[in-house]
Amino acid sequence: GLGVTALPFASFMYGITKGKYNFRVFRERLTFKDLPKKFDGFKIVQFSDLHSGGFDSYEDVKRGFDLIQAQQADLILFTGDLVNDLAEEIEQYKDLLKDLNAPHGKFSVLGNHDYPEDLDLFPDEAAKAANFQALQQHHADTDFQLMNNSNTKIQKGEDFIRLIGVENW
Repeated sequence: GLGVTALPFASFMYGITKGKYNFRVFRERLTFKDLPKKFDGFKIVQFSDLHSGGFDSYEDVKRGFDLIQAQQADLILFTGDLVNDLAEEIEQYKDLLKDLNAPHGKFSVLGNHDYPEDLDLFPDEAAKAANFQALQQHHADTDFQLMNNSNTKIQKGEDFIRLIGVENW
């Protein structure tokens, strides 16, 4: 039994100490028969689960953001979990998010950790609501358009695609 529990524990410990800075790029080529021709070769960078409250090295986090920018994306998507629980966790990294750029914009959605439900973290519902409002403001401050149950048109000449963002339920 001890051996069975040691493996998940060791994996967990690696993840919170060293693995959190093990940034990797996965390249996938997607094909769609109805994709407008001008979007052939359109590059999207998607990253997720930043959980910024778990970081303790600005330089290592910057290395991850430099890796994102080095991809020279046409569009950047952040797909949730900006923080572990508290909006303030991202504040020291906001400049890194803001410095990311792509010609067709930066868009984001919220993840489950962006909706903290642990009331022990907040003295009351008003503080919880203020935290959520601050988190949403961080997206705006870093020039990410938060897509909560909305869509936008991404245009190249006369051709376009629609980007749809669904709020985490």
